[in-house]
Amino acid sequence: MNHPHVKNLINLGFLLDQDAANIVEKLNEEEYQKLIEGLLKENKLMISSSLIKNILTPEVRILKEFRVRKLFTIQDYVKILNDRYNFLQKFQ
Repeated sequence: MNHPHVKNLINLGFLLDQDAANIVEKLNEEEYQKLIEGLLKENKLMISSSLIKNILTPEVRILKEFRVRKLFTIQDYVKILNDRYNFLQKFQ
């Protein structure tokens, strides 16, 4: 644990397990700064690999969910056309 990022986290009062230390050693400066900001927001003393992954992984939001439609048969298509025709007949 001679890596400066790990030493800095320990000096800040955080405790790291070995897996977390290995991940922190591989972070670039931008990721490390994002980790520090996230840790200060989380207000946790013990840093685990899962906590690091949660902080560094961007939040994913589902904007729209698509439903899988069944394949249309010829009868389905004919029914749709007949329904449309009957609807339009009302306007004559």
